[in-house]
Amino acid sequence: MSSSTTNTISVQCPCGKRLKAPASAVGRKAKCPKCGNVLTVAAPPPAASAEPEYDPLYDLADQAHSAAAVARAEPQAAVCPNCHSAMTAGAILCTSCGYDTRTGQTLSTSLATEASRPASARPAAAPSFPSIPGYRASVAAKPHAGVDAGDRAAYIRGTIISGVAALIGAFIWFAIAKGIEREIGWVAWGIGVMAGFGMMIGANGNSVTAGMIAAIMATAGIMLGKVMVFCFVVLPMFSNILDKTFGRISAADKLELTITDQQLEKKKIDVESATDAQRDIAKGEAKTLIAKMDAKTRQAETQKAVDSFNRLVDEARDEIPKSRLFFSTMFAPIDILFFVLAVASAFKVATFGGERED
Repeated sequence: MSSSTTNTISVQCPCGKRLKAPASAVGRKAKCPKCGNVLTVAAPPPAASAEPEYDPLYDLADQAHSAAAVARAEPQAAVCPNCHSAMTAGAILCTSCGYDTRTGQTLSTSLATEASRPASARPAAAPSFPSIPGYRASVAAKPHAGVDAGDRAAYIRGTIISGVAALIGAFIWFAIAKGIEREIGWVAWGIGVMAGFGMMIGANGNSVTAGMIAAIMATAGIMLGKVMVFCFVVLPMFSNILDKTFGRISAADKLELTITDQQLEKKKIDVESATDAQRDIAKGEAKTLIAKMDAKTRQAETQKAVDSFNRLVDEARDEIPKSRLFFSTMFAPIDILFFVLAVASAFKVATFGGERED
């Protein structure tokens, strides 16, 4: 080993003896005076520069800072827990399957895509309105066109079944009235219930529209039943009353009444306003005239009197105010009560006892 100063070189022998030699003696041989060993004078190593002590922990700290800077500069990729598709770091919804990392539920991909878009790129939202007590907003689970088509088919099916049920109820009502020659008002309630069940079976829903259609079908069924009962039960009853009233009058009495009226007309006395005394005088004259008739003449005059009475009966039947008679006989206060009850029952049954928005 050797060390040096500016002009001399210090060489140390393996025996421990340190020798000095001029700087120009580098490479030459020298003999140790102590042990006689021959040494080669070597140039001393260059002096080491003063450097700070190296610590590997500094490299680890630098690497950590570099990694943090890269993480802040570039977003890290994430993986969807549901479908394992790549997601943007910090994303909440997966655009591939619609998985929501907050709730763990899966939305439709169209909603997920819309939610993942920046707020500036989304279309303007519909204006919101203040909530109204008792109002419930309904959200369609499928496209509006599909819902309308399905509802339309259900309403058509329900209308047909409800109408058929009301028609059957009307004929049952008519058959009962025809059999007993009397209208039973509470049967109208049954028509309303049948119409409601028909709509409930056909529409299979509880909408207000279904209830209104059932109420209309019940009203139509009740009116049809009343018209049939009036035309085929009530009017024939009035005709029978007229026939029985005039049928009690014998042919001889009809002849006497006819000639009595003729005698009053000959005296220019109004038949309707004639007094009892005038009618008694005309009646006595009629009996005298009839007594003087022979059998053939009396038979002919009797037939004329009967025909005249028959025409009067037909005129009286035709002059019956049918519209007024219809409402006076078919819509008594109790009939109106059952009518309202029938319509309300049809609506209630068709809506399952509840209502929903259309």
